[in-house]
Amino acid sequence: MSFKEWLSEYLFPKAFSDMRAYERMKAEAIDSYHWLNGYPDARDTLRWLLDNDHNRRRCVGDRSIGNFPSSIDQFREVLETRRRKSDD
Repeated sequence: MSFKEWLSEYLFPKAFSDMRAYERMKAEAIDSYHWLNGYPDARDTLRWLLDNDHNRRRCVGDRSIGNFPSSIDQFREVLETRRRKSDD
């Protein structure tokens, strides 16, 4: 643990704990994304969540990432369209 991390944890233990939990969850989500290759809806939902999280935290002027719409309603339509095509 670096001095900056130690100081952050000492001064702001709740924020530091939340940041660590977020970083752990994000790492697990990225790892899971690679294991979900056989489940396109689950994989794409995880990719959608990761991309939206990145886009919310990006700097002003940076380009957004991802190929899916950012709104949940439009993303659900993408999944629904895929389901209809696979049913046919």
